[in-house]
Amino acid sequence: MRRLQVMLCLVTALVMWPVGASALVDLSLSIGEGVVWVDGDAHRLPVSLELIPAYSFLFLRADLGMYLTVEDPADFILRPGVRLMLPWFYARGAFQLKVTHGVDYGFLLGLGKEFLNLGIISLFVEANTHLLHKPGWDVVPLEFRVGASVGF
Repeated sequence: MRRLQVMLCLVTALVMWPVGASALVDLSLSIGEGVVWVDGDAHRLPVSLELIPAYSFLFLRADLGMYLTVEDPADFILRPGVRLMLPWFYARGAFQLKVTHGVDYGFLLGLGKEFLNLGIISLFVEANTHLLHKPGWDVVPLEFRVGASVGF
């Protein structure tokens, strides 16, 4: 009986959890750069933009990231995924589908923080690692992003 009460309290807390600064639908734009280590050497990743339309429900945010590098070689990667919106930060997970310079796939894991909530606009910072199949699963890049979200 005690376990049932604890479970009901946890479920109620999650259902009542505020989604944060976002509205039901939002649009984010971020700029980022990163680094990858290959054979012990660090290499800079190209500067990139990511446009992310998203739909929020309770403490989850489903999104479709569209990632574009703005330096040569230009790459376009689709990043459909989900964010778990926690009170102090969010966790991001996404499938990646690279559609330029040969098709490739992989996944993304990251942590981020929304701040400076100005009503319909909020800012965020994010750190991600995104692995792709073709470079090999042992090539682990680290990406840093900063951006803004507008809620509708």
